[in-house]
Amino acid sequence: MAWRPRNWIALVALVAIAALVAHYGFAAPPTTPPVIGLAQNTPAVFALTNARIVPEPGKVIEKGTIVVRDGVIEAAGAETKPPADARVIDLAGKTVYAGLIDAFGEVTIAADITKQGAANWNPQVAPQLDTADHYAADEALNGKLRSQGITVRLVAPATRIIKGQSALVTTGSSENSRAILKRGVAQHFRLTISFGQGREAGYPGSPMGAVALARQTLLDTDWYGKAWAAWRRDTKLPRPERNDALDSLAA
Repeated sequence: MAWRPRNWIALVALVAIAALVAHYGFAAPPTTPPVIGLAQNTPAVFALTNARIVPEPGKVIEKGTIVVRDGVIEAAGAETKPPADARVIDLAGKTVYAGLIDAFGEVTIAADITKQGAANWNPQVAPQLDTADHYAADEALNGKLRSQGITVRLVAPATRIIKGQSALVTTGSSENSRAILKRGVAQHFRLTISFGQGREAGYPGSPMGAVALARQTLLDTDWYGKAWAAWRRDTKLPRPERNDALDSLAA
């Protein structure tokens, strides 16, 4: 796969860069309240010079520069020059690798989705659940992942059949607002029931039932969208009931 510097953010949060950026500091994220005291506009541009760069397997830049602007790798290469507004950091003698991505992980979300908004009739269906709204970084786990070269993770809800939406997060030590790179990445299904769950736990109580519930929910979602479309065309029709789960899944 050809390497493109601007696409490095998809592989990003290099361990070495994360440590350096964390040490030197980013500008505070924008907020609406007025600034108390003197306003500061710390540049969030870094030029990491004289580094040995391994952008992809089999390709090595023995001495190059990486430009990071607002957390995104803007340029990297042997001929890359530090911008005038960059804070220059000499990485002579160090090697920088592209980070690995853990393509799937799970987090337990304790939220009771049945008590939030217009939930689905079955608590095993929660597509409106967004991991980003409940994510809390596990520094012990993140440290282990970083030690293995993993810098970005895809994390999804751990339970239910229609489980909810995953988020792309870094394994750095940043606060959640900076750790979450992208929310609503995918919708996750698990077409079986939890290990050890029997019929006493309610419907569904078998893998076949789980598949049937998922299939019926997709059919319900199709009906839900058509029912609302019909009502918007003619408001004299009965207004459909609101359902956050079906509304979220329709997307």
